[in-house]
Amino acid sequence: AVVSTQSTGEQCMLEAMRMGPAITRGQRIYKVPKVGEENAGSLCGFRIPEKTVTMIFSEYLQHMNPQNWPNPDTFDPDRWAKDKPRPAPFSYVPFWTGPRVCIAKHVAMMLMKLTLSMIAKNFDIKQDFEAGEKPRVDQNVAPLKILGKITAFIQPVSAA
Repeated sequence: AVVSTQSTGEQCMLEAMRMGPAITRGQRIYKVPKVGEENAGSLCGFRIPEKTVTMIFSEYLQHMNPQNWPNPDTFDPDRWAKDKPRPAPFSYVPFWTGPRVCIAKHVAMMLMKLTLSMIAKNFDIKQDFEAGEKPRVDQNVAPLKILGKITAFIQPVSAA
């Protein structure tokens, strides 16, 4: 669950993880229930022979699905504002969820906040998408691969 009291920085981190998840795909093993068990021989309503099924999913495609995310290609930290509706269950899983949730997700969020605050305090960063083609994600590889050129200008903050 996403806490409803995020700062603008936290909202930016959540949106960045939605648009560029660290892991772009994953897999889960599902054992189809045997005859006599509840939901025997079916998975999500589909008839499946009695065996183990490996399901492969794309976290990137989940996070970019227009059914769950209006304007999914737009970086919009305001979608995480406390007055906005929460995302549908399992439509946003940067650290996964349930029994397989990342045990270090709180440490990762804290480290991201500390790192970004130090960068913001000490540097001015300007991005220039107009310099060429807008970068895009190759979701067929893990970890995330950016296609295209990212142009950024980084300058130390003056001591004035």
